[in-house]
Amino acid sequence: MGLFESIRSRSGLVVAVIGLSLVAFVLTDFMTSGSMLFQGDRDLVGRVEGTKVSYIEFNKEVEALRQNPQYSQASPLQLSELVWNNILNERLLIEPMADLGFMVTTEELGRVIEMTPSVREMQGLQDPNTGQFRPDLLRSALQNLRDQRESSPEAAAQWDSWVAYEKDVKNQTMSSKINDAVAAGMRMPVSIQIAQNSRNNRQLQMQVDFMSVSDVKDSDAVASDEDYKALYEEYKSNFKITTPLRDALVADFALVPTDQDLAKTREELLKIAIDFAASIDDSAFAAANTDVFVPITLRPESSISPTLLPFVQGKPSGFVSEPVQEGDLYRIAKVMGRASLPDSARAKHILIGFAGAERSQATRSYQEAERLADSILSLVKAGGSFSDLSKQFSNDVVAASNDGDLGWFQPGQMTPAFESFCFEKSNGSIDVVSTEFGFHVVQVVGQKGGRPALRLAEVVRRVMVSPESEQQVYARAGELAKLLQGGMKPEEAAIKVGVPLMPARNVRAIDASVPGMNDNREVVRWIFNEEREVGEVSVVNNNYKSYSVVQLTAIYKEGYKSLDAVKEDLKTLALNRAKVRVLAERLKLRTKPEWVDASATMASPYLATGREPKVVGIASGNAVGFTSGIIEGSNGAYRVKLVNVFDAPSSMSAADVASENNRLGSNAQRMLLQSLMQSAKVVDNRGAFY
Repeated sequence: MGLFESIRSRSGLVVAVIGLSLVAFVLTDFMTSGSMLFQGDRDLVGRVEGTKVSYIEFNKEVEALRQNPQYSQASPLQLSELVWNNILNERLLIEPMADLGFMVTTEELGRVIEMTPSVREMQGLQDPNTGQFRPDLLRSALQNLRDQRESSPEAAAQWDSWVAYEKDVKNQTMSSKINDAVAAGMRMPVSIQIAQNSRNNRQLQMQVDFMSVSDVKDSDAVASDEDYKALYEEYKSNFKITTPLRDALVADFALVPTDQDLAKTREELLKIAIDFAASIDDSAFAAANTDVFVPITLRPESSISPTLLPFVQGKPSGFVSEPVQEGDLYRIAKVMGRASLPDSARAKHILIGFAGAERSQATRSYQEAERLADSILSLVKAGGSFSDLSKQFSNDVVAASNDGDLGWFQPGQMTPAFESFCFEKSNGSIDVVSTEFGFHVVQVVGQKGGRPALRLAEVVRRVMVSPESEQQVYARAGELAKLLQGGMKPEEAAIKVGVPLMPARNVRAIDASVPGMNDNREVVRWIFNEEREVGEVSVVNNNYKSYSVVQLTAIYKEGYKSLDAVKEDLKTLALNRAKVRVLAERLKLRTKPEWVDASATMASPYLATGREPKVVGIASGNAVGFTSGIIEGSNGAYRVKLVNVFDAPSSMSAADVASENNRLGSNAQRMLLQSLMQSAKVVDNRGAFY
């Protein structure tokens, strides 16, 4: 419930505070037990300019991100990507630029923080009369944290959280300064802009005699070795390998419930519904029978699943719906009551933490915290000052500095139990509420608006793939794997089993999945196992969501792919090149040219057959009246006659000049870190850990 943890969660920056003693314990055990994982440099997540990034330190940052609600759905690999990018930004950009004199002053940092929406919108930092953000309240709250950090573990934790937040804001501000400076330095002289504009926008009026590659059958042209070699050299930069890559063939066999599995789950819920209707303790019944816990609270009808709502809307208390399917879930719901909920609420609280509560540094036991909260509640009810008691006992030191007032908030902003009390109880209600943060002495001091709501108890069942269904899927996957291991051609094996066998090309160790498929990180991990050999085949379990048959087909190390490795990629271009040669010979035999009017510019070098920069460039470089010989273009063979030329204006407006400079600056900002990475010595070994 602390203010500054909330700021960090809502800000979108890579910030959070967590306890890491368990992680440290586990890793220490690994490193002292003789495990091969951490011998030598086996804990190497990466290197940046020769500086090691160890797994222990790196994973601290990953776990910190995991605690941020904004990233609750992110995978470990996605979290590692965020942390890795932050490290690269700090070591390759911020630190070197700081050495050159770039800096963010204390005053600048303060101004940026005070203008941050996530800070300005936090409860307790607004004027109670105007609702406007007051910087002095923020400074006062920070001063309280600073003063109490030695005596209050909670204050110390929140202060550390704030310091980390400031660091992240400072780094982000520093990055913006650097990018702005780079963008400001990207300017093209006006004379060069005018020359470039004149060249690119010079209008060419032409007559073209041509034949298109679409007129040549594939069987009428044969690509030569010279075609492939020439194309390989032309596009060689595209085949540069800066990080290890591997190719594979993958067939995925999804584990999805069969109709029999769905029917079985529905029948189970129909039987449960009979007992549910007769139950006296609906909460206990639902908790004992559900696969997915659904908190029993008053829920606005607008927030209830549109699939379920028609079955319970307008029904009396005690009504139990029929089983409703939502994806791989079936659910039944019992109506426990209905009411009207406010749209927003205002409350004040006194937080009493205990040892083990979330974000709590308190040493008191659970029982001691509960007794203290009950005592404070009695004092408040007897007329004691909520404000004074908050300042004396609350572990939420920021709220305490504002008399315990949390300000106005809407549904979804508070932890569920706390929120339920504030929205379901009447204005003025006061009681002790238990949450993961401790015991709260809560008083509702305001409510606004109203909307219809239902209290539902739900029993949810996952439709599980039965062992029989799973065995059938695995048998098909095993059949394909056996055929591949036996040497059958992949395309023939796939047809026999009746499943698409997809090429997974240029797979990286840090890819979340292979191209064309989702959520199959285990396939990538199998492909990049150090002991894997080309030709090896296996059936990979994708966390019980599917079985994938994988055959490793190629391993590439840093350098350039060979011509043989990319020949398939060049096949279409090589055939096109051969067709153009055929057309050139045919065009030579055309004794009477078939001239067609055409116009183009170097900025837009398009003819009837497509983009032809070579053809338009030849015409642009000659005088009016020029007639070319046979030109082999990208999409056909051509003769060109230059009929007329219209020069572009020899001046540019100030707006056009500014627009071009802005474009250059934006490109420089976008490419800055990428360019630094290309020139730096960076080793990324995250794929071995995540």
